[in-house]
Amino acid sequence: MKAKTYSRSIAIRPHEAIPDTAAVQARIERRLANRCRVSDPVAAVLASLAGIGPQMREMR
Repeated sequence: MKAKTYSRSIAIRPHEAIPDTAAVQARIERRLANRCRVSDPVAAVLASLAGIGPQMREMR
């Protein structure tokens, strides 16, 4: 019998696309700015104070 000349990686590849946290955070802040009718920087401060978004979950 011949020995196998190839090897398979044992890493598991995710089936779902992992979203970019910065892009998701920016989208959340933009929606908050539109909903509260404030500027984008103010919405970013409000989101950080309220703990809204994926970046806030990572900090916890």
